[in-house]
Amino acid sequence: LVMPGFGLPEGCFTFFMWPGQPMQVLAVCDIGLIVAAIFTDPVGFVGRTLDIASDSITGEILSEAFTECAGRPITYRRFPDATLAGNPFLASLTRLVDAGRLSGQADLAALRALVPGLQSFRTWLAGDGHAIFATALGTGGEWSYGTEP
Repeated sequence: LVMPGFGLPEGCFTFFMWPGQPMQVLAVCDIGLIVAAIFTDPVGFVGRTLDIASDSITGEILSEAFTECAGRPITYRRFPDATLAGNPFLASLTRLVDAGRLSGQADLAALRALVPGLQSFRTWLAGDGHAIFATALGTGGEWSYGTEP
């Protein structure tokens, strides 16, 4: 979420979802907490597959949280049609988000019961993600969105 090229330095974050469209997220450090909880009950998880996430966000939530953390307005927009038309990689990911395949299907309540300390997006942004976000705010430049050689 905080890589160069998504517009944070310019005050307009650009990403995959429509402003009100939900997408589940998970802090990388929380993956280990989930795995550790599963390892404590290996029999209970035999043969099970879990979608994992700790929060559900929308573009509107990103705008609010980024604005709060940055101390200045950060608006949200979905990738423009022209960008998607010119970039098959982004267009493909966007279609998967729209179809629900990348937006997440995790049972957040069950995961929080399994691991009560999972971070919400706002908790991550205020803690572990704060320094990364602050760096991204000052990082100009572009990311080629999967078109690199």
